[in-house]
Amino acid sequence: LTRFAPFGRANRAPGDRQSRLALRAVFPAGSRSMRLRRSGQPPACVEACPTGASIVGRRDAILEEAQRRVLNDPKYVKHIYGSEEAGGTSVFFISDVPFEKLGFVAPPQQPMPTLSAAALADVPTVVLVGGSLLAGIYWITERRNAVAGAEAREQSEKKP
Repeated sequence: LTRFAPFGRANRAPGDRQSRLALRAVFPAGSRSMRLRRSGQPPACVEACPTGASIVGRRDAILEEAQRRVLNDPKYVKHIYGSEEAGGTSVFFISDVPFEKLGFVAPPQQPMPTLSAAALADVPTVVLVGGSLLAGIYWITERRNAVAGAEAREQSEKKP
């Protein structure tokens, strides 16, 4: 059995030798977990976790807990995956196995908005130029239709 987790990784089945501790800070809006959180209940995955590996709370508090666990237990890799990756996420993983062996990818260290900023900066220009081009094509097409209609009426008036 596997369960799916962020970063394209599947959690190992219970009892697997390669264990990993997932600390989740937030959940997608509209998800069942988010509805449970709003009602004051923990998400089902946290409630069902027999080892207390999954916890929920404010990002800062969870990051502090992850740091405490990593520093106080020598079995853990001295890295909290997700704390700095992609500019810092709200899902943290600590593990006693190197993350590369678990198949975790190395996402960029800079925040995601900096990666998309260059492309997004050109969007207004593309929309303005593209919209103007389409408006011009529409005007030309409508003008051709109007001229063709006027010529057709003129021709029909000349014929007795």
